[in-house]
Amino acid sequence: MRTFRETIDYLRRPTSLWVIVIAIVTISTTLQFVFPEQKWTPGHLALNLWFTSVLTVTSFFMVMFFRAVERETFWKRVVYSYLSLTLAAAVGSFIAIAGIAVFAPGVNPPHPIPLMFLSNWMVTLIAGTVVNIYSYYAIRLENLAHELAEKQVNEQRILNLQAKARMESLRARVNPHFLFNTLNSISSLVYTNPELAEDMIQKLANLFRFSLDHEGDDLVDLKRELQIVRNYLDIEKVRLNDRLIYSIEVDPELETMKIPPFLIQPLVENAIKHGLTKKSGGGTLVVSAARNTGFWTITVSDNGVGFNGTIPEDRFGLRGVRDRLLLHYGPSARLEVIPGHGATVQLTLPTQPKPVHEASL
Repeated sequence: MRTFRETIDYLRRPTSLWVIVIAIVTISTTLQFVFPEQKWTPGHLALNLWFTSVLTVTSFFMVMFFRAVERETFWKRVVYSYLSLTLAAAVGSFIAIAGIAVFAPGVNPPHPIPLMFLSNWMVTLIAGTVVNIYSYYAIRLENLAHELAEKQVNEQRILNLQAKARMESLRARVNPHFLFNTLNSISSLVYTNPELAEDMIQKLANLFRFSLDHEGDDLVDLKRELQIVRNYLDIEKVRLNDRLIYSIEVDPELETMKIPPFLIQPLVENAIKHGLTKKSGGGTLVVSAARNTGFWTITVSDNGVGFNGTIPEDRFGLRGVRDRLLLHYGPSARLEVIPGHGATVQLTLPTQPKPVHEASL
């Protein structure tokens, strides 16, 4: 269905004039058969052709009118339309009288000239009022639709900014705590095991460099994300020693899949902080990924103390991860916490992320 502006654009095209002309000729010819009592005298035939020509010229000027006032405000269009319709009524009445006098001198005008003008003016006034009322509500509806779309864009922008703020807040909370523990471990290794201390410093630098290099990136390779996760786990293993055993089980063919940066690391940190460190003797952590038809699954599982009752997402940083999934993948992505012997967090991601608007909003 055409919108009002599309209709106006159509009327401004050169082909629209011929469509109107054909419609006028068709209607005029049809009326001749509807009222067969009309006499087909040469004068009447000439008069019929004359009125058809007048309507054709009027159609041409109406097309020009749409071109002239397209960029004007609505109320200016109303004034222009009524002025043009009044002028058309006067000119039409004059042309009709002149046409009768020239082409049908034996035919008297059907009405007195003032009454003819008034009749034409009333018809054009009613037509103009109908058109203007339709124009007003059509434009109003389109403006409301535009405002609604703009409001939805603004709401999405706010959601994106909130998700970004939560992520930055999460980093600000995690990084200082993790940095303090790591530096404390390094300080104790500088004299006892300098090579291990140097290795920890290098892995810590890699982790923060990844954070800086991909701060504005929407997606990174799974391989790159797993390298950072491995660096993080190696650093934590130095601190926890045998209390942390981990494995990363990912098919090399899946390492090219794209995911948001720092999507897995918060889940690994949660598993260590809330699961393994609270269990006497520690435990095992496994990171795995699999591909199914149309989606990926990334799983972080541990055999720690697990969760008791309802899981507070804000406390365990899961809300930030869930918001980022919604931002990058829409509602088709899921985050599930599966209780058992410990805890399992599973991410289900579509193979094709939706276009991300965060950078442009």
